[in-house]
Amino acid sequence: MLNALLAFSVSLVIAQEKVQVKNVTPQGYVKSVDQIRIEFAKPMVKFGEINLAFPAKSNCFQGGQGRWVDTRNWVYDFKETLPGGKSCGISVGDKDFKFNTGGSHIVSVFPRQYRPIEPDQNFILILDSPVKKDTVAKGAYFVVAGLGDRIPLQVVEGSEANKVKAAAEKEYKYEDEELKKKYWIVVKSSRLFPPQAEVSLVWGKEVQSESGSTSPEPENFAFTVVEPFKASFSCEREAANKPCVPILGFRLSFSGSISTADAKKIYLEGADKNKIYASGLDDPKDRTTLLEFKGPYPQKAEYQLVIPSGLKDENGRELSNKAQFPLKVKTGEDPALLKFSASFGLLEAGPEAAIAVTLRRVEKSLSTQFMGWTGQLTADKFAQILKVLNEIENNPYDSTRLKSMKSFPAKKIQVQKPLKASDVEVVGIPLKENGFYAVEIESPLLGQSLLDKKTPYFVRTAALVTSMTTHVKYNDDEAWVWVTRLQDAHVVDGAKIKIYDVKGQEVAQGISGAQGMARLKFNKPVSKLPNISEGRYTSGFFVVAEKGNDFTFTHSSWDNGIENWRFQLGLYGGDSGVIGHAILDRTLFRPEEKLSAKILIRKTAEKGLSLPSGKEWPSKVSFNHESGVQNFDLPLKWNKKTGVALVNWALPAGIKMGSWSMTLKVPKGSSDLNVGQFSVDAFRIPLMQVQIQGQPEYMLEKNIALQSQVRYFSGGAAPNLPIKVRWSVEPDGFVPQDSDLQDYSFANGSVKEGVFRSGEDEGARHIPQAGTLEVKTNDQGVADIKINSIKYSAGPQRLRAEVEYKDPNGEIKNSVRSFGLWPSQLVLGIKTKSWWATQSSVEFEVVALDVMQKPQVGQKVQVDLYTSNYYSHRKRLVGGFYAYEDFTENKKIGELCRGETNAQGLFSCVGQSKVSGSVLAVVRSKDSKGRESFARVNQWIVKPGENQWFGSDDHDRADLIPFRKSYDPGEVAELQLRTPFPEAKVLVTVERDSILYSEVIDVKGDRPVIKVPIKKEYAPNVVISAFAVRGRLNGPKPTALIDLGKPSMKLGMANVRVGLKENTLKVSVQSDRKTYKARDKSQITVKVQDFKGRPAANGEVVLVAVDEGLLELRDNKSWNLLQEMMKMREHRMEFATAQTLVIGRRHFGLKALPIGGDGGGGLRRELFDSLLYWNPSVKLNAQGEAKVEVPLNDSTTSFRIVAIATQGLDEFGTGWTSIQSSQDIMIMPGLAGVARQGDDFAAGFTVRNATKEKQQIAVSLKTLPDVSGFGVQMVSLSPGESKEVQWNIKVPVTASLDYIVTAKTPQGKFLDEIKKAQKVLPVRVARVYQSEWGQWPEFSKLSLQAPEGASQKSLVFEVSEGLGGSTTGLKEYWENYYYNCLEQQVSKAVSLKDKKLWSQISAKFGSYLDSNGLLKYFPSSTEGSVILTAYVLSVANEAGLEIDDGIEDRMLYALSQYAEGRLKTNDFSYADGNLRKVMVFEALSRHRRLNLDLLTSIEYLPSQWPLHTLVEWYQILLWEKDAPNRAKELQNLESILRNKFYFSAKRLQLRDEGLEKMPWMMRDTESALIRLVLTTMSQESWQSDVPRLYSGLISRQENGNWQTTTNNAWGRVMMDKVKQKYSKDKVEGSFSFKLGTQTATHSWAKAQEGAYELPWQTENLTTWNQQGAGKPWITVSVKAAVPVTKPIFAGFNVEKTITPVNQKKKGAWSVGDVAKVTLKVKTPAPQSWVVIEDPVPAGASILQSSFATATERKEELIRSYYSWFNSEETMEYTIRFNQPGAFVLPISRVEAMYSPDLFAELPESQWVIEK
Repeated sequence: MLNALLAFSVSLVIAQEKVQVKNVTPQGYVKSVDQIRIEFAKPMVKFGEINLAFPAKSNCFQGGQGRWVDTRNWVYDFKETLPGGKSCGISVGDKDFKFNTGGSHIVSVFPRQYRPIEPDQNFILILDSPVKKDTVAKGAYFVVAGLGDRIPLQVVEGSEANKVKAAAEKEYKYEDEELKKKYWIVVKSSRLFPPQAEVSLVWGKEVQSESGSTSPEPENFAFTVVEPFKASFSCEREAANKPCVPILGFRLSFSGSISTADAKKIYLEGADKNKIYASGLDDPKDRTTLLEFKGPYPQKAEYQLVIPSGLKDENGRELSNKAQFPLKVKTGEDPALLKFSASFGLLEAGPEAAIAVTLRRVEKSLSTQFMGWTGQLTADKFAQILKVLNEIENNPYDSTRLKSMKSFPAKKIQVQKPLKASDVEVVGIPLKENGFYAVEIESPLLGQSLLDKKTPYFVRTAALVTSMTTHVKYNDDEAWVWVTRLQDAHVVDGAKIKIYDVKGQEVAQGISGAQGMARLKFNKPVSKLPNISEGRYTSGFFVVAEKGNDFTFTHSSWDNGIENWRFQLGLYGGDSGVIGHAILDRTLFRPEEKLSAKILIRKTAEKGLSLPSGKEWPSKVSFNHESGVQNFDLPLKWNKKTGVALVNWALPAGIKMGSWSMTLKVPKGSSDLNVGQFSVDAFRIPLMQVQIQGQPEYMLEKNIALQSQVRYFSGGAAPNLPIKVRWSVEPDGFVPQDSDLQDYSFANGSVKEGVFRSGEDEGARHIPQAGTLEVKTNDQGVADIKINSIKYSAGPQRLRAEVEYKDPNGEIKNSVRSFGLWPSQLVLGIKTKSWWATQSSVEFEVVALDVMQKPQVGQKVQVDLYTSNYYSHRKRLVGGFYAYEDFTENKKIGELCRGETNAQGLFSCVGQSKVSGSVLAVVRSKDSKGRESFARVNQWIVKPGENQWFGSDDHDRADLIPFRKSYDPGEVAELQLRTPFPEAKVLVTVERDSILYSEVIDVKGDRPVIKVPIKKEYAPNVVISAFAVRGRLNGPKPTALIDLGKPSMKLGMANVRVGLKENTLKVSVQSDRKTYKARDKSQITVKVQDFKGRPAANGEVVLVAVDEGLLELRDNKSWNLLQEMMKMREHRMEFATAQTLVIGRRHFGLKALPIGGDGGGGLRRELFDSLLYWNPSVKLNAQGEAKVEVPLNDSTTSFRIVAIATQGLDEFGTGWTSIQSSQDIMIMPGLAGVARQGDDFAAGFTVRNATKEKQQIAVSLKTLPDVSGFGVQMVSLSPGESKEVQWNIKVPVTASLDYIVTAKTPQGKFLDEIKKAQKVLPVRVARVYQSEWGQWPEFSKLSLQAPEGASQKSLVFEVSEGLGGSTTGLKEYWENYYYNCLEQQVSKAVSLKDKKLWSQISAKFGSYLDSNGLLKYFPSSTEGSVILTAYVLSVANEAGLEIDDGIEDRMLYALSQYAEGRLKTNDFSYADGNLRKVMVFEALSRHRRLNLDLLTSIEYLPSQWPLHTLVEWYQILLWEKDAPNRAKELQNLESILRNKFYFSAKRLQLRDEGLEKMPWMMRDTESALIRLVLTTMSQESWQSDVPRLYSGLISRQENGNWQTTTNNAWGRVMMDKVKQKYSKDKVEGSFSFKLGTQTATHSWAKAQEGAYELPWQTENLTTWNQQGAGKPWITVSVKAAVPVTKPIFAGFNVEKTITPVNQKKKGAWSVGDVAKVTLKVKTPAPQSWVVIEDPVPAGASILQSSFATATERKEELIRSYYSWFNSEETMEYTIRFNQPGAFVLPISRVEAMYSPDLFAELPESQWVIEK
């Protein structure tokens, strides 16, 4: 009644007063509407109740919900987006407003715009509302680019339309949801479209919705018509009008596919009438679109290309240009050629040192310039070399001369070509002195050939003539340099070594020792060395070695062919030189339990493990929730002698459920160190342990017998227990334990011959099977499980058995185990030698194991080859749609090889193949009982002479094979180095994060064995590297093509495990007895010995005792200290060598022809903690022993006593024992941890008789607070038997309920008593329902009105000195940003507000301008960018930064030319022509250089434009006062802009972001929003919303910045302007809040923001005041528990469905049933951080849930968090019911975490569960 009166009063006030409406959104034409917003100029209602009366009337208020967001803003949210065809009037007081959604709109079109359409294409238009079909033909049409007329459109109806739709559904079968939408029509053109035409489907303004509405602007959809079936000939030519280059062959391509049979009829015919056919046409079933006629061909020859008549494509189309055939084809002369071997290389010093250049058809005498740097190498000289080297490698050929040739002295010579012009000749340019040279040859003939004009062309190279070469291994801090001679690979001692960064600055120096080695320390980390913006060497460093007048150098990037990834060394996770680990008492907790931990920290060092020093000690440990929304920091106090810190942390009541990590806060500049993981969850500790027993593996056994054994943790079997067994057969694979076998394909089945459609399983490698059984345990607690008629497949499968049972703790639980199902005892594996092979040599490696992974010796194996061809055919359907059919054909070729496996179970298969292309190799064999086994692998086989992507030797990797996989300290590791060298000088290193050992040895090919002594400090693993170098061979002699004798090198690396024997402590834990009673004391003895059996007299142990039931839920892996502290470590060394760049010598003369290539009377048990004991520092005595007394609690269970030992810095060990706590009669509570007020359920307790005699027991229940009416229940129990007793409980209004259950004999003798507490939750909890936000002093009070029926009311006050946003994150962004194009330099200067940097950059703008005046990304780029130029002009203008007038004028002139269509650019373009122009117009308008007549050249489609373009257009209109229809356009545009947003108390959020992401135009959602804030900040109509836009933008930051350079630049300008406008003065003093007699005060000196909550009783006014300078921002929120009787949708829409998974009784829920709950949530605008919360009945178990950023599974609810919430998300979970009763469920709620006034709620309900 009160609510109705209030509603009436609000309506009356609004009706009678002259209402001051500030804004109504939307108005006019808007394409889609989700929300109506009415903003009033002053408060219209009291704060607190959102469901007051509507302040407006409208014919469109149907199906949605209205609410007061705050006292000035009222919104109406539509349940579904308002479609086209709606015309809405809104009356507010005496004012009327209107908007319409136009006519029917096209939601989507089929076919999709990304594929070409047919000339007779039909189109399916999916509409948002019904349309008048007769207006479609009149108002919609097609336009063909280049043709002036409109092509009429026809509507296809009836059965024909249905056929077209069915065809589209086949083609777009993965988009069927879109095609199933309600409103659709089919249309087609009245005439055929021309081939290859650009066609637009125009949904015109005359098209009417069913209501007769039309849209004021058309909708356009662009398509391209498929090109006609035609053949196109192509070949390589020197110029467009010249004949084909004879050496490169010809190509014939078709616009549609033809059959192989037809392709074989096409040929080239020469003058000699010989026919030449295309290559690669082997498969008669295949189709092709490209024919290749491979060269070479004779020079100046003529051919005819013949295509037979009647040739058709897959759609039956004849060749459209068949008249062009036969086609005459001519070859010309071989092209001009002037080519160096490389743009840079090393040449061996000596009389034969020469740069080889290959010449053909160039001048007889070539003008050549060269520069040289010889003699002693200074830093200045090397800086010059770097400049030239970068310039040449960045630009090895060009039509202009090398700039450096003008900067440094250059000599001129003539290079002669002795032979005739047409001959290919290799000419040498001699270089007699050691040094660095740059050579450039000029050739006008080459320019004429390449550029087709008379201009010289320049080809250049650089060479280092030296007798030495350098090799470098390095990490971030140090480098190890090895210097060797090229001629004979001897080491070079005494060489001066310097390291320079890419700017030429020295960063390290040293001298090589007797083995040619030097160890150098960088003066700054490699990762911090400077970068440069241009050139080949923009980062890294150079190692320079100098001796006498000889010098050589290596760059850190020279690792081609020997990169670390080639050696498959493996990564073992974030080893940053620091190891840390937390020993946790438990890894599974409930909220408010205490976590105890002992943290150890060590540093990795060359001599093993050490301790941190100085500032290296972490100061904090951080506890981080998986979602990132909650974390806690605790300070650490380290024992700096032992490297140990102790942690004791009481988990707070509000801690989030889920996974948590522990990280150490290490000093700045290093990453955080993860030291532990644990979970916080709602759980019940199991009281039973269930094991499923059977054979690990089964071989073709059809009937399988399993057993399930059930025992109590307190000891004894569980007889007569009902069990449900679910079993299924699932696919499986085989994973080898041997790391050397990881590349093999194992047991993946045979190949079946025949043709198989896509999705068919031709190998039948899995046969789905499943079933359910119900059994009971016998007197020994064992249940027999018999599964019959199992079917086996050709590959491995797994039998999954799941046992479901009722635990005495009240939960129905599951235990799962799986067993292998094998077709054979034998497991075969096969791998290829390489990804490709030749027909003459096909090689495979085969391995034979048994199912237990033991190698099978002497196993006979056979490998067969099969062809496997994949075909995809397209079939035309009705209306221009297509269906696709995919199939594979397998055909047996024959046997490749057969043989027997060796002692390792290996067999090398070598054979020849009759076919080429893709083949399948199948290895087959039988076990001892004749059961077959198979494995298969793919191989690509090439024809002789066929070109490959890679040659046979595309790397310099050598195999380095350890004789054993692991070695213990003190042993000598032996490794075989496989290289092609008869002898070599080898650098052997032992590496990890640095070099631990090195030596130089000589290795010979007949005994290529390397021996390395293994040391303790190498544990747990090292990489052994062998780098072999070989000097020049005396033979063979160099040829014109290759120098096989040149100095060479190979690198081998192997990861070797090192045993942990010397790091292992042996730990023994013993108890004085095995079985105890509650609260007894156990005497524990711990004994620890080192690896030699000596007492660990200097050690200590962590002693912990934990309930083994908890470990059944989650094991504690943190106790495995040795394993955690000695994990495999990452290899962090890099390698580079100049040897990769050695250029071989050449024989100079005529060149050979080119060739292809997780109570009373006794003890009342109530202490049931899962942690029994924790002592982190138990000292050991001189005998390595400790004795500890462990007091037991009240649990009747088993406990695990664990000792984790440490001694010194690197000795660790773990040992444990188990004890049991039991008694004769035991009561075990089966209660849930929580219940809700009003729940009515059966509380269960299990009574167990552990004696050997039958017992009569009287069981009674008492509760606190007292809930009377519980009778005594008599229970008769046989020996070992247990029974459940239940009492019905009606949960009262209380915070907790204590249950006291007592067991006595009928004569009253006490047997057992327990006390169990249950938390009781209210049905309703306080939530935020309304918020209001504003700035003091304008916002300083609120009149209050409580929500109807509300309880637990309070007001939450949040105060902040500003709107948020810090520049710290922007600075950190640029600290780690390394790229350096002009846009990035500009963005950095603007973002950092660095005027000095801006001056430096803008001074260089001249060198970045192209000839038109457009800015280029790099000075070396050939063409400027319109987008870049517009960006720089606009952002500089907005930031107030100046550009030189002359430069700025050239840029503006270029943009003007582009705007007028006079300047064409090659900017990469999508369909963005109009958008690009608007961007340019805006830049010109800023500088008042826009010709307003150009505005009419834009097709103005505001409803189809992205927000960014709308903002630019809005900005133009604001600047250009003389723009046509400016006032009206501004009004319409503002309405469109506002309608793009969804309104909430503190944010405006963009509804649709789909159009915003255009990275090529430097724009996305953030950039559009930033520009909108900058544009609207000065507009009065936007003043209340700019802070909301800004708040939304700040919420989109990650780590305090946005994710693109340009957004950070624009964003910094925006942040500065917002701060200047809204938070100009610093906030000082204090801020006070008052609610009745209650107050709260915030001190600005203590914090920049704060939150305070005051209880709200009956007060009707709250006020606040700032004492001191500044204007802070305040958010006031009403928080209350409100009854919800119908759904509330305030920014979200929720649909909830419940589906049975397992249900005993249809239509009713019973104990043991499983249900799937689905919540489908929609929101008009994407949100960050949304939480979905759904209650579950008390006592139910949540089994599974769908993916979310994080999920909390509490006993009373499930809560999922989404860091980014798109317009629609679905949360699903399954629950199982454990106890009967009627359970009250509170509301389901969806909430935006940082805008809690955006929410949705579903009403309270009840869930009834039967027994």
